[in-house]
Amino acid sequence: MDPLAAGDLLEEFAKQFGIEPKEIDFEYYFPDYGDAQAPLTIQLLINSAKAGRWLGKS
Repeated sequence: MDPLAAGDLLEEFAKQFGIEPKEIDFEYYFPDYGDAQAPLTIQLLINSAKAGRWLGKS
């Protein structure tokens, strides 16, 4: 996924599910250079939405 689109998606996601955006370490999933340390998965988004907080790397 394009990092710009991913940023928009995560911003809207956080807004929709009441998650504090600063809890999401965007650089962990979309580093400027090199490989991501972990994939950003749909399951992570689902689990975080259910929990009402970010469950991934913060």
